[in-house]
Amino acid sequence: MITATNATVTFGENSTSIFKAARGLNVIQGNLNIFGGIFTYKSTSHGMITATDAFVTIGRNQKPTMTGFNLFDILRGTIYILGGTFNKLSSSELNGTRISITDANATFGDENDANVTPIFNDIDYFNFTGGKVWFYSGQYHGIKSGFRIKSFESQLTFDGKLRQPELYQIQAIKIDHGQLNVIYDLFVGIPSGFRIKGQESYVTIGSTQTATFTNLKQLYQFKGTLNCVKFKFPGMLIKNFTEFQIRAKEANVIIGSVDIPTNQITGMQQGKRSTTIYLHKCKTVTVQKVTLANNTNHNSASTAIISVTPVMYVEAFPDTKLAIADCVFQNNSYSGRGKMSGAVYIDFIENQTSSEKGYIRFFLVKFIRNTGTLSGAIMFRGKGSNNIIFSHVMFIGNGLTKGINFNGLVASCIFTYDDLGKQLGNNPFCTCYSSIHQQYIQYSTDLRHGNQEPIFLQKEDNYQIPYFNASSGPAYVSMIGFGNDVYKSFIEAVDHMSNIGGTIILLGDQFTIQAGVTLANEAHNY
Repeated sequence: MITATNATVTFGENSTSIFKAARGLNVIQGNLNIFGGIFTYKSTSHGMITATDAFVTIGRNQKPTMTGFNLFDILRGTIYILGGTFNKLSSSELNGTRISITDANATFGDENDANVTPIFNDIDYFNFTGGKVWFYSGQYHGIKSGFRIKSFESQLTFDGKLRQPELYQIQAIKIDHGQLNVIYDLFVGIPSGFRIKGQESYVTIGSTQTATFTNLKQLYQFKGTLNCVKFKFPGMLIKNFTEFQIRAKEANVIIGSVDIPTNQITGMQQGKRSTTIYLHKCKTVTVQKVTLANNTNHNSASTAIISVTPVMYVEAFPDTKLAIADCVFQNNSYSGRGKMSGAVYIDFIENQTSSEKGYIRFFLVKFIRNTGTLSGAIMFRGKGSNNIIFSHVMFIGNGLTKGINFNGLVASCIFTYDDLGKQLGNNPFCTCYSSIHQQYIQYSTDLRHGNQEPIFLQKEDNYQIPYFNASSGPAYVSMIGFGNDVYKSFIEAVDHMSNIGGTIILLGDQFTIQAGVTLANEAHNY
């Protein structure tokens, strides 16, 4: 054992150091610089490098090779692991290498140099308590059963500004009472899938860049906040089925961003008791500008006993504030034989201790070709006290599973067991609309008004609404064109449309933009 107090210790700056020890290096209130060299450490009970209130730098300008079990045990101070190769000592005594950092600032990789990267092999776990930890680059390979990252009251950030950090064979990332920022990284889980779990913490997925996930099975958040800003969740393959779930309990949740139109969760095939987004007694939930499409369940309708919709299942308290805005639910299908919707299921749960009033809001949402047994799109169970608001919501081509009959008490778009007249208010669907455009549905007598009829059913009193109003036909804006529904200006085109639905299509390649007009795409839907 080498122990240094209030000193500067340097290895391998001008020559190769070879260090073999039963114990290791212990630095207290000093500086430790390891430039290069070969370090082998056999102890299973002490850290190869133990530092307290010290400043540690490893792998600056050179790449040391370090082999052992407990590689680093850092208390307070600062550690930079810029480069080098870190291996497990061949032995069956322990599974893999370990790192423990407490109340210290730790940096993996060089923020300013993409060519300086650490490589860790056969990792068992990284344990962080307090402090701030940044992963800027590097390769991190776990043992066969997977490695774990555990963080308690730490700020943990993965941000490959110059070079994406790569983590392989991950079993779990757990954040307890801290903060996790996943900005730009590659995460590859073990074949059975890995989980990111936040507990009373703030977890952010994505920012201006997108992290890459392979075999991510679940994002789980208990209390605290989960903020999915920019993402692509491909799910994981299990017996030829693709699964992924966002699961939150008593948390604040944000899925999507108004500034990012590419967020989507598509092609999931959920198990018998699983759904893509499961929200249990959450406080505030915002799902915005997200496409949820082509999601279904594992089994065929002839054999499956499936209890959950494949897309979004919400257990709402009276104070739950749920807003779904500018989203698309398309081609989702519940494939079981239970009483379920194809896209969204909201179950109101009574809570006598709740005093604040919540709401359920659908704003600028599109439900296209979703299929369920009681409702193609949305179901409500229970009464609750939450106001339910539908504003400019489009329903097109939604229908019911063929061959399953619940005595005709079904609805293609919205089904509710209980009388929700008070929660919905008067004329709740006045800005909802449908369409018979061929781009959305294949015309049939079942869809003569855009969806199977009825579109709404309230089981308690068998109150039904047969169909929504049709949206406006397309209007065209052209400086030189003429004909029916062709207008010289945007303002004129809007004036000739109803206040629900419709499409404005630009003809030609020259336009005069007036005040109050925003041109986002070649076609703008109202």
